[in-house]
Amino acid sequence: MKAEQIASFLFVNWLKVNDSIKLPLILLPMKTILIIFLLLPSILFSQDNVSNNPKVKLGLTFSASPSIQIFTLFDSEDDPTISGYDFFSAGAMGLFSLNKFVAVETGFLYSRGRFEIVPWGAHPQVFSEHLSLVSIPVELRSTFFRYFFATGGIQFDFDFSEPGELQNQSGLGILLGTGFNYDFKNGLSLFLEPKVKIHSMISYTRVFANDRIIETSIRLGLLYSL
Repeated sequence: MKAEQIASFLFVNWLKVNDSIKLPLILLPMKTILIIFLLLPSILFSQDNVSNNPKVKLGLTFSASPSIQIFTLFDSEDDPTISGYDFFSAGAMGLFSLNKFVAVETGFLYSRGRFEIVPWGAHPQVFSEHLSLVSIPVELRSTFFRYFFATGGIQFDFDFSEPGELQNQSGLGILLGTGFNYDFKNGLSLFLEPKVKIHSMISYTRVFANDRIIETSIRLGLLYSL
């Protein structure tokens, strides 16, 4: 079985497993989007030969988002207004090539952000809270036109913040991105990737989770080929 077929088989079966879980309706369209977004480029540009590219790359990554959105399924007039600022993520990552066009990406990330809380009322006292997340992303990366790539997958989030107005964000999230990568002759690789993350699509701590963070960021990464 070719590497492209293996990647497609694993990804589609992951989606089938999640069909047994009662996901929010917002997830349903993402199945088709993820399959097209990730697998189409590798199918269009696939080759029968095994890639000569390095199989493993390790490195560091950093992303920043000047502002983030809070998606609330059910609003109430009594709910406070929550706005997010100064959100960043940093950590280590690994890229494991399946072939010349498809790779599995994972890592260990720490994220932190500040939230401004405006309580409901005539004369609200504005205050701030901080969010601290430890995350383990698992993604497929599909390369096309040599320098460009698309990524998508899931992220396991663990919220270590103090309890506050924002609901606990520990849960399973989804990731989508597309970017530019350049490989230097000395084994280093540099990439830049605009990315969208939706945190806590499936919460670990609540049967029903109302607040979800939607993070749009720019990610920078530096990798070294082993």
